[in-house]
Amino acid sequence: MYFKTLLSISFVVCFIVGSNAGDLPSDIAKCKIADNECVGKKTMEVLQKYSNGNPDFGMPKISGLQLKNITVARASNKSPIQLNFKFIQLTSQGLEDSIIVNTSGWTKSPKNLEANLILPKLVINGDYETDGRILLLALDGKGTGYFEMTDNQVNIKAKVVLEKRSDGKNYIRIIKIKAVMIPKKLFIKMDNLVKGSPELSKTINDVINDNWSDVWQELAPGINNALAQIIESLAAPVFDKLSYDDFYVE
Repeated sequence: MYFKTLLSISFVVCFIVGSNAGDLPSDIAKCKIADNECVGKKTMEVLQKYSNGNPDFGMPKISGLQLKNITVARASNKSPIQLNFKFIQLTSQGLEDSIIVNTSGWTKSPKNLEANLILPKLVINGDYETDGRILLLALDGKGTGYFEMTDNQVNIKAKVVLEKRSDGKNYIRIIKIKAVMIPKKLFIKMDNLVKGSPELSKTINDVINDNWSDVWQELAPGINNALAQIIESLAAPVFDKLSYDDFYVE
């Protein structure tokens, strides 16, 4: 879901820095093979310098990333929070400030890549639609939604393989990605949660924010799954353009 966005970008860039410097700007120095600390530092450097993206190496725009039709939650009869929630369109802010705590797996023949990130603040806003129930409060809304997650810890794991192409070089192909994000605080504001009742909509927003950790537990599986999908969709064009062989210093 929207959160996945956050990771998607950070890990994508992590992959970029660990992929290929052949087409990277000359001001981004190469790392030695298996120098995971260097890869982490260069990842943050790329995030900061190219938050608006760079088509030369397939990097998407990070600041103000826009996505459409992102399902955040599906109702479950086993939970007191039975919620269907979807962003019709959204814009995210804050991904460019991701901090790479550590990363590993960047060997000559990578198989398992991992990165731990801190995202100081992630803001998501856009048009949503929802129905369902939170505790005893029924929802049936469509309007503008605002999500703010602060002090987020993110872990990303990916299984990859190298594929040799006709140019004789190796390129990364993602087999599977798993992402987990844990915020220290979640703030939500959604207009028109209950059609025609701004007072009840405000009450439900207050209930959600007073019980945000419980709400997060219900949303987290779907959010993390969506996040992994976004990461892969953003990383794939980068890996397709950049050869892994050309990144490292001999």
